[in-house]
Amino acid sequence: MKDKGNRNPDILGKLKEKGDGFTVPADYFDGFESRVFERIEAAGIKRQMPEALVKSKAKRVSIYQYALAAAAVFAMVLAAVWFFRSNDEYVQPMASVTLSEEDIEAYLLENVRDFEVEQLAMLPTTEEPQVRQAPSDSKPVVPEKTVAPDPYEISPEDIEHILNDMTEEELQDIL
Repeated sequence: MKDKGNRNPDILGKLKEKGDGFTVPADYFDGFESRVFERIEAAGIKRQMPEALVKSKAKRVSIYQYALAAAAVFAMVLAAVWFFRSNDEYVQPMASVTLSEEDIEAYLLENVRDFEVEQLAMLPTTEEPQVRQAPSDSKPVVPEKTVAPDPYEISPEDIEHILNDMTEEELQDIL
């Protein structure tokens, strides 16, 4: 065996000049397809796909049809179960299930500074008036609901007291 590193560069150059050794006439492949089909028709051979290829394609289509049908049936069963499921049970929100009123009140009292005064003023009172029985009457007596005074409300007496304590210079500065 000869060593590959000892190749003669002149021999390689001559081989490249010769080319690959295959020559094709000019414009040989331009009408090649039409000439082949003319020869096939002249021999009387019909153009058709191989039978094995036709059968495998039909088999593939039938497998896809079965798979699609199975998927459609599965989707319809899921839709029916979802549609006809029982809606009788009421699902209570999780916060009201796990928190007692005392927990909620404690939270509000601890974080009262985080709320706006207007929000707190709009909260309804949950205290119901107590019904007591009058000793001489048969009708129950319901006491009127008392409204707690607003700590931010200033009464007319307070305004008069503040104005009386102010000097005229302070009043002029305010106006």
